[in-house]
Amino acid sequence: MSEKKESSKIIRLAHGAGGVLQEELIDFITKNIPFKNVNNGIGVEDLDDGATIPLKNYDMELVVTGDGHTVYPIFFPGGDLGTLSICGTVNDLLMMGAKPLALTSMIIIEEGFEFNKYKGKKGKYCYYCWRY
Repeated sequence: MSEKKESSKIIRLAHGAGGVLQEELIDFITKNIPFKNVNNGIGVEDLDDGATIPLKNYDMELVVTGDGHTVYPIFFPGGDLGTLSICGTVNDLLMMGAKPLALTSMIIIEEGFEFNKYKGKKGKYCYYCWRY
């Protein structure tokens, strides 16, 4: 893809739906990453649910993953954005054959969001962290 063509492109919803557009976006984002994996573990080019870091002194690998979502509405029957994020992260770890030991938290909050709306939901977020 030429530099001029790249500068005029925008990310569309279709880029997250799989297929050629998603592959194009992933390639654009990852092509300049200088290292693709750690200690020959599963890395960026594998496009798996997570990455692995083989631990040289142990017969095991550390699995690392992250999840971030934007969804509307953020509160929906049976869940909310925090629940979706935690459950998605745990699912990624399980699909890699890992036992969840720790989670990182990435919270995407739009400008203008009311503090009280977040405050009321963080208990559910923490519950799912503890549960899994």
